[in-house]
Amino acid sequence: DWRGGIVRECMAACALPTDALVTAEERVTPAYVKPYRCGHGDVRYEDPRIDFENAEPPARAAEEALLAAFTKAAEDADVVVVSDQLATGVVTARLRQALCAMAAAGKKVVVDSRDNIASFAGCVVKPNELEAARAAGLAPAAVTPEDYLPVARRLREMTGGDVIVTLGAVGAMCLTDKEACFAPGVPVPPPIDIVGAGDSFLSACALALGAGAALEEAIALGNLASAVTIQKIGQTGTASAAEIRAVHAGRKA
Repeated sequence: DWRGGIVRECMAACALPTDALVTAEERVTPAYVKPYRCGHGDVRYEDPRIDFENAEPPARAAEEALLAAFTKAAEDADVVVVSDQLATGVVTARLRQALCAMAAAGKKVVVDSRDNIASFAGCVVKPNELEAARAAGLAPAAVTPEDYLPVARRLREMTGGDVIVTLGAVGAMCLTDKEACFAPGVPVPPPIDIVGAGDSFLSACALALGAGAALEEAIALGNLASAVTIQKIGQTGTASAAEIRAVHAGRKA
């Protein structure tokens, strides 16, 4: 569909390969849309988000094509990054099984999942504080690393992999089989737009892990990337290396 065409155009503009994209006529490309209302003056109002999603999971043929393309693309990857946010998206039960098998074989797999975080055995999971508490079957606590340590421990028992829990403006914590670490958030003055902050964190954190960084270094980089993107109002925020360095330099000062 036309939104899928935009994805292809954006990837091509960034010199990214598109051979692993799968086209299925019965599917629409999901999108989150933030409409603005405005009149003849300068005042603009942001309406609630409108989401475009599929009502059903992918058909068997589309799922088979996706699994084949994904498996091939992941062969030479240093890290596999998963954003599992839709009930009827492309991250199906079979794809989750494939991801768990990759993690068991030694592949670095980093997962952000809204409703299925406990299903990703052996992967590095990255829920936010509410998703983590829900998956662990524990009541949400005050947003501090100490209060969420039992949640992280429970998730690690369930998945067997390292756990990252983002704590909003407070920062992020991580738990391995050896230790727990915390990286404080970066103070950002308003106005801000936190939509997409978790995606920015996931991207930067996974890039760091793929490059060989330690988990505590990766979550610190994720915090810096999020601090960049939440300051970009009225757009899908991105964080360049130069922007991340600038935030880091300001923080050190």
